Amino acid sequence: MSKLKPFKISMPPEDLARFRSAQADAKRLVNRMLSEPSFGEISRDGHTFFAKYADKFDQLVPPKRALKVKRLFKKIKEVDPEAFTVLKPLRTIFGCLEEEQFNLLLQGYRDFLSDYSAHKHTLEEGRSHLYIDIIRVLDVEVGHHMPPPEPGNKRINSRFIDRIIADQAKLTPLRLWLKSYLYAYIILRHLNDSRLWDQPVDRTIKLKDLFNVKWGMVRTIDRMLSERLSKKKADAKPQAADQQAAEQPATDEQQASAEQPDQAQQSAPAAQPASDEAQA
Repeated sequence: MSKLKPFKISMPPEDLARFRSAQADAKRLVNRMLSEPSFGEISRDGHTFFAKYADKFDQLVPPKRALKVKRLFKKIKEVDPEAFTVLKPLRTIFGCLEEEQFNLLLQGYRDFLSDYSAHKHTLEEGRSHLYIDIIRVLDVEVGHHMPPPEPGNKRINSRFIDRIIADQAKLTPLRLWLKSYLYAYIILRHLNDSRLWDQPVDRTIKLKDLFNVKWGMVRTIDRMLSERLSKKKADAKPQAADQQAAEQPATDEQQASAEQPDQAQQSAPAAQPASDEAQA
C-alpha cells in the first residue's frame, strides 16, 4: 500500500506545548461529533451548506477552473462511483480553492490513479488517500484566509474576532472555508475511518490529531463569529427602527401638541458614539 507524502510538524516549543494540551480535548470533542445523535445533526447541516454552494457552481467557479473540476469529477465517477456520490456536493468548494491548493488536490488524485493502476493499493485505500488529501487542502486554505496572530498573543479571543470582522473583504471567504472544514472533516471521517488517519507525523502525534485540533479551533472561531455577527445585527435593528420613525410624518395630534406654547419642548437625544463592538 502506498503511503501519504510525509510532512513534519514545525512548531516553536511553546506552540507545540499548547498543541499537546489541546490534543486530548479535541479528540474527545471530535469523537462526540462522530457519534449519534451529534453526527446526524452536523451531517444534515453540512449537506444543507454544501448543497447551497453546489447550486452556484456556474456562478462562482470561473470557466477555466470549472472545466478542470468537471474533468476531475468525471474521472472520479469512472473509477470510484461511491466517492463521486459523496464528493459531488463539494464541487463548487473545490472550484473556489486557491490555485496552489487546487493543484495539490489534482496532483494527489493523479498520484492515486497512478498507484491504483499499478495495483499499489485497493480502491478503498485510494479513497482514504483522496479524503485525507481533501482535508489537508482545506486545512491549508483556512490558514491562508486567517489573519496572522498578534505578536505575543496567539489565543482565540474577542480581540482576534474583532480583527476578522474589521476586514469585511476577507470575512465572507474565511467563513466559507471555516464551514467547509467544519463539515467536511466530520463527514469524511465518519464515512471513512481508515487507519491512514492514524499515521504518525511526530513521535506522539497522529495525522488525525492535527486535524482534530484544527477542527476544534475552527469550530471555536466559527461560533464566536456567528455570535458576534448575530449580536451586531440585533443591535442594528433598533437603530433602523428609530431612523424609520424619525422619517415618518407627524400625526395631527403630534402637530397640535407641538404647537401648544406652554408645551415643553424635548430635544432629541444626542447621537452616541458607536461602541468598539459596533464599529467592528
